[in-house]
Amino acid sequence: MTTLNIGDMIENAAVIRHDAAISQTIEIMTAHQCDRVYVTDEVGRVSCVICDYRLLKAMVRGDFESCLLSDLASPLSEILSPEQSLSQAAVLFRSGHVTEIPVFESRQFLGVVRRKSLLAALLNCEETTGSTTPLASLDREVRPTAGSVLTGLNKPQTRKIG
Repeated sequence: MTTLNIGDMIENAAVIRHDAAISQTIEIMTAHQCDRVYVTDEVGRVSCVICDYRLLKAMVRGDFESCLLSDLASPLSEILSPEQSLSQAAVLFRSGHVTEIPVFESRQFLGVVRRKSLLAALLNCEETTGSTTPLASLDREVRPTAGSVLTGLNKPQTRKIG
């Protein structure tokens, strides 16, 4: 039986230069049928990510024309390395909001691992091994709780206009 690791799961990802126009980013998302594009810095290294949600928010707010790509991009919160196990990646996907995680080796962007592909690989591994052992879990102290996730919903929202 062959043991898979993250390096066996890497898929291509959409990448764009940091100085590209926002309209180009949307075109790339549409062409690749993805919800995020990885942004390179001045030397060509992937440094952050821009999600369709952030672009949509800027458009709805009316900030779309005045924003730069760097204004809307987010730092990479989770990353994987090729030698990590599939179960280590599964723990990172448990939060639910992450659909893919970038993979780096020696600061070089290799691609991404997508949640759907990981799920299929874990299912195949379970079928071949017959294992039903649960995957590692996050410590209770670092798990988000309903109270921590929903904090602020019971407070009246204030909005600055103008």
